[in-house]
Amino acid sequence: MTGLSPAVAKLVGIALVVLGALAIYGVWQKPEQTRPLSYDKGVYGGQADQALDDGTVELLRQRASRYRNSGL
Repeated sequence: MTGLSPAVAKLVGIALVVLGALAIYGVWQKPEQTRPLSYDKGVYGGQADQALDDGTVELLRQRASRYRNSGL
């Protein structure tokens, strides 16, 4: 029975380290503090969109035209 005691102690130690790491990770993330808790109708709460440059707009226009004309 004394041969299992160090093994059990090692497993308990590993479990405590893993639980401690998970607790620290959970405290560090805090996703509940970053999400909105209320809703304002008609108000976008996300990050502002970035304007697309002219080259990107043209590429998207060409891609949409290909899909429109492909029959999909």
